[in-house]
Amino acid sequence: MSIRIGIAALALFALVPAAASAADLDVVNVAAPAINCVFNATCKVTVFDTYSSFTPNGDSGEAHLQSRTYAAEPPAPLAGKMAYLYRVDLTGVTAPATTNCVTAVQFVFGPITKGPFAPGSPPKDIFVVTSGGLGSVSVANATVAGNIVTVNFPARGVCPGQTSYFFGLVSATTVPVNATARIFYGSGESATTGVRVP
Repeated sequence: MSIRIGIAALALFALVPAAASAADLDVVNVAAPAINCVFNATCKVTVFDTYSSFTPNGDSGEAHLQSRTYAAEPPAPLAGKMAYLYRVDLTGVTAPATTNCVTAVQFVFGPITKGPFAPGSPPKDIFVVTSGGLGSVSVANATVAGNIVTVNFPARGVCPGQTSYFFGLVSATTVPVNATARIFYGSGESATTGVRVP
């Protein structure tokens, strides 16, 4: 299911001045299905997925930004909140000798609810599902400037034939809306695609 983005959504990036200072977000690696227990006492969640497409310049095929949402139910620790997960998928993309990879993704998110995502760890801003799920590329770091979240991938980024792990944030806003994400490439260029956010 692709997301159609209107002009109003594209304007969201104008809400934060370019000079706004970025703050580091706390990132923690987690495993599935254990992470589900934070959202549902049965350790099972019902997800809703959407996909938006893009193709890095110079590559061929169709890449996707997957948005996944699910509600946290009582009596789970984050009951009443909504999980927003994302995955950058270039498994359908091929490249010539010079590969163009995705180095970062950026989107408007709003207030982030910290969560107890890993046993024995203090509440964090972002969780990355590095085992028990899809993916091979993790998150290097993430920042927030105003209400714009930037998630950076390590080394070359997510390259053709690869997919990132799911990475997730939590919000008190339980009704997702369609918006625009900016995808940054190793070539120094960027593009926009659809995303679902609080």
